[in-house]
Amino acid sequence: MHLGHLIIENFIIIILNRADNDAGLIFNMEVYMNRLLLRCFITAKSYLIIICLLLFSSLSYAGNCMSFRVIKNAPIGYLNDQGVPTGTHWDYLQAISERSGLCINLKLLPYARLWRSLETGTIDGAIIFRSDDRQHIVNYVSKIRSLKTVVIPSNNVKLTDYRDLTKIIIGKTRGTRLNDTFDMDKNLNVISLNGYKQAAGMLGAGRLDAIAGSGVVLTYQLNLYGGIENVNIAGRLVLGSREQWLQLSKTSPHQDKIPLLQQAITELSEEGVFDKIMDKHYGDSWRIVNQ
Repeated sequence: MHLGHLIIENFIIIILNRADNDAGLIFNMEVYMNRLLLRCFITAKSYLIIICLLLFSSLSYAGNCMSFRVIKNAPIGYLNDQGVPTGTHWDYLQAISERSGLCINLKLLPYARLWRSLETGTIDGAIIFRSDDRQHIVNYVSKIRSLKTVVIPSNNVKLTDYRDLTKIIIGKTRGTRLNDTFDMDKNLNVISLNGYKQAAGMLGAGRLDAIAGSGVVLTYQLNLYGGIENVNIAGRLVLGSREQWLQLSKTSPHQDKIPLLQQAITELSEEGVFDKIMDKHYGDSWRIVNQ
């Protein structure tokens, strides 16, 4: 309440209470006003202290929050039609935060910048594929799920086994790792792509014979960019599988929270929460593609 309102309110109460004693009213207004001003000062000071304590508490809580980033790539992490961040990994991390009771601040970030941020310690963690050659950068907290890595051929290409890959032109988004055999095979003709929109365009123009990557992501992206009719999903060649893990930067000061994160992930996985999130963003078809 404002000081002026408080003074007026108290003045009216006193006048009303003492109106019947008009003849013998002894009322030292100066004394009363001094006492009232003192009371208001004490009250205002108390409010100021409370506000400062709340602010300090908020800052302490914020300082205890972990900073996680989500790969900016639909449906892993993207902005919906209302401009609100969402996606499989975004929803995973929100569920983990809620279940564990830990504060996790989330933002979208391109894949390459995410890894640089983990290495420099400007963020605490992320959900990404496990790579043994990057174990000097992160601590592996807990596995989220395994996803099949595949090569999906165009409609006029048939893939029987791995050796067929040496005869075709394969597209792969820049920075994507599938498995050691494929990634290090110099006999393969692999073209690095800037994104899935480019991949869909090149498949449609006949400039690619196949596209390689995570099966569930490829089918989603090809559907999104109109390239699904140019490929044979059923004729895909499975290269193996890669594991998505929640990973914490080795420089993060939140290593003590790993047990709580692990417990939350175990519970959510066993309860099928992560699968329901996949259904939300991919539909039921992801289960077939990931077989």
